[in-house]
Amino acid sequence: QQEVLSLVDAGIDFNLPLTPLLRKDRKIDLIIVLDASSEKGPVSGKELMKAEAHFKARGVKFPKVDYESLSRNQWTVLKDTDASVPTVLY
Repeated sequence: QQEVLSLVDAGIDFNLPLTPLLRKDRKIDLIIVLDASSEKGPVSGKELMKAEAHFKARGVKFPKVDYESLSRNQWTVLKDTDASVPTVLY
């Protein structure tokens, strides 16, 4: 019924669509991130680093990221001691 439909890319600031999931009205417990960036070799988590900085600057709760662990492991669990912070499986 609308003449114009506006769509926004969920990964506009960084290439991971996390922002819609971390809205305050959502009570997300677990986020599974499949990073399909074009990084070659060990994963550096460059986009995850941008996401972490984005949320910190806006006061949005996000678990601390151990970037050394990212480069060593195929899967990394990011968990905070605060139960209101979602766990991220990266």
